[in-house]
Amino acid sequence: MIIRHDLKLVFLHVPKCAGKNLREILVETAPTGQLEELWNYGYSNILHRYVDFAHLPLSDLYCLKEYDYLNRYKVFACTRNPYARLASAVNEYYRQKTKEEESKVNRGHLTRRMKKS
Repeated sequence: MIIRHDLKLVFLHVPKCAGKNLREILVETAPTGQLEELWNYGYSNILHRYVDFAHLPLSDLYCLKEYDYLNRYKVFACTRNPYARLASAVNEYYRQKTKEEESKVNRGHLTRRMKKS
C-alpha cells in the first residue's frame, strides 16, 4: 500500500496487476515527507506474525493505523482480467519453484503436468 499525503491518495497493490509499475511512479514523484509505503515482508507487532505488507488483506489492514486513510483519502487499485491474472500467477509459481522450471516458464513451455497442478 502506498499513501500519498500530498495527493490525498491511497494505492492498494493487487498482486499480478501492474502494481509494481504504479508503485514506482508514486514513490519516485512523491515530495519529501509526503509518502507512507507499506512494502516487503516483516514482522507485525500488532498482528504478532510475519506479513507481506505490500499485499495485506483488508482483515489485516484494518488492525493498522494506516487503515484510517482508506476513509479519508481517495483509494485506487489496478485490476486485470482474472483469466490473464491466473495465467500470470501460475507462471510466477513455477518460475519461483526451481531453476529448471523457471527456464521452462521463461521460454513459454509449461508442461501438461504444470498446467494441471
